[in-house]
Amino acid sequence: MKTKSTRLNQVKIMLCSSLIIFIAISCSDDFDTKKEFGIGPKSTFLRVDTYDSADNPLIINLEDNGITAGVMVRIKTIGAYIYGSSGGTRSDAIGVFSGSAQLLGISELNRIVDAIDAGEDVVTENTYEGSQTTDIAEDFEIWDESCEIKVPAGAKYLFVGNADCLHSDNSETTQGFKVEISY
Repeated sequence: MKTKSTRLNQVKIMLCSSLIIFIAISCSDDFDTKKEFGIGPKSTFLRVDTYDSADNPLIINLEDNGITAGVMVRIKTIGAYIYGSSGGTRSDAIGVFSGSAQLLGISELNRIVDAIDAGEDVVTENTYEGSQTTDIAEDFEIWDESCEIKVPAGAKYLFVGNADCLHSDNSETTQGFKVEISY
């Protein structure tokens, strides 16, 4: 009898193990690859007042990172940057997919030449001093809570920057500011 009981217990253990593995596989996401990219605190693709000093945005070559059109990606920010002299921090960023890496000068509203609309649009503030419009139709918001977005047809690059209305007074935090892309 101990033999039958032992075999029955072994079968139960195997079934439980199989069930646990099945549940783990079923609950895991398909985002096996994660990559992090640093974002400078003054980086933006938005229009900037001529007296303000801003850096160009982070431009990620999707193909070089194994990401193609039609793929679902999960994007989130990690860390924060300091905005203004108050020492407050922000952890939000904005992104735009594009068919090219071409970026126009800071005084242009539509700086990303081949921008492609994707995701939920975000409305950005006007510039700080000149109150110039910065809002474009193709951008989407990126937070520390991830968003999932399908890479649109024709997208070869992802531009990422901050949505601040004044850039020259931004600075790094000790933890830095990054965007994480999982796919």
